[in-house]
Amino acid sequence: MKNSLTLLKGLKLSTLVLFMGLTAACQETENNTANATEEVAATEEVAAADTVARRPPPEWHNIPPHMVGTRVYVCDDASSDIFHVKYDCSVLQNCKSTKRNTTIVRAVEDHGRYNCETCSAEFASIFDDESVRH
Repeated sequence: MKNSLTLLKGLKLSTLVLFMGLTAACQETENNTANATEEVAATEEVAAADTVARRPPPEWHNIPPHMVGTRVYVCDDASSDIFHVKYDCSVLQNCKSTKRNTTIVRAVEDHGRYNCETCSAEFASIFDDESVRH
């Protein structure tokens, strides 16, 4: 009888340990599922950022003769559509691709770029078809 009680207590203890182990295993799966969901969401955000399309090239521009030789920088990626006059521009520093140095004429005519609002705001007039030209 004493052996039966000891065996019964051992069985209860084993059952309890097994139950706790299964519970812990299920929680780990839930954590893994949550992590996987977060990773998928992050991947979708990156994919969305990578597929942002450029604006169409400028339809009209007038680069004054004194600006023709001006050197600018462009980020050579699929979504960038602006040029920068400063290499240390905070917007250009976010470029994850190749940074190219070119003339403003090539940036606008060959690469379809607009001026950066951060470092090249003074160049906005070259796209203004109503501004007075000298």
